[in-house]
Amino acid sequence: ITSVDKRKKNILLSLNSIITGGIRSSSTFVPLITSAVVNYSLQNGVYEESALSFACLGYFKLALTGNFEEARYWADATEQILSKSSNSIAASRARIFLYGFVDCWYMPLRETGSNLLSINKGAVAMGDVESAVHSMLFSLRCSFYGGENLSLLLTSHVELLRAMKRYRELVKVALIDVVMIETLTGMKSNAFDVFDGTIPTENFILADAKVKQNIVAIELVHTRRFFTSFWFGDYQSAIESDKAASSVPSSKMLKLWTIYR
Repeated sequence: ITSVDKRKKNILLSLNSIITGGIRSSSTFVPLITSAVVNYSLQNGVYEESALSFACLGYFKLALTGNFEEARYWADATEQILSKSSNSIAASRARIFLYGFVDCWYMPLRETGSNLLSINKGAVAMGDVESAVHSMLFSLRCSFYGGENLSLLLTSHVELLRAMKRYRELVKVALIDVVMIETLTGMKSNAFDVFDGTIPTENFILADAKVKQNIVAIELVHTRRFFTSFWFGDYQSAIESDKAASSVPSSKMLKLWTIYR
C-alpha cells in the first residue's frame, strides 16, 4: 500500500467516524455527509473504508425516497467492496449496517440474522467488542421479527446484557427490546436487575433520553409501544405512540408505520 493510499484510507476512516456519530445522534446532516463521502471515494479511489458510506447511501435511498431499485444498486456495490476486503473493524461495521439496515429488505430475516451472527464471531476473534455487541443485538432483533421462540430470545437478550454492561447507551436499546418481548409473552426476566437499580424501568430510559436528547432511544421507546399496542389491538394507544415518535426530529416512525401496518 502506498503512502497516498494510506492517506486516503485514513481520511475515509475519519469520515466514517463522522457518519457513525451522526447516525447515533440522528443528525439531519447524515444523508448529506454520506453523499459527500461517496463522492470522495468515487473521485479518489474506492477502498474497504468506503463501504460504510455506500451502505448508508443505500439505506437513505430506502428511508428517504423509497427507491428500492437504487438502494439495491448501492447494496450490491457495498457487497463488491466487502468481497475484496480483509477482516477489519471498518469492514465489520460496514457489514453490520449493510445487513441490519439494507439487506434485511431483500432477504429473509433469518438469513440476515445468520449473517450478523457470523460478523459477531469474527469481531470477537479480533477483539472488536463494539462490533460484536452491535451484530449480536441486531441478529437477535432479526430473530424476533423472523419468528424465533420468544422465551429463548428473552434468555439470549439477558445473556447479552450481562456481556455489554459497560456500554450503557447501547444497553438501553437492548432493554427496550426486552420490554417488547416481556410485554408480548407476559414473562418477566431479570434484565433490569443486571444494572443494580441504575436503569430501573423503560420509563426511566425514556426520561433520561429526553434529558440527553437521545433521539434514537426516544424514538425506539415510542416505536416499541406503537408495535405492542397495535399487535394487542389497542389502536388508540398505538396512534398516541405514533404521534409521539413522529414528533421526534429525524423520526423514521412514519416509514416504520407504513411498512408494518
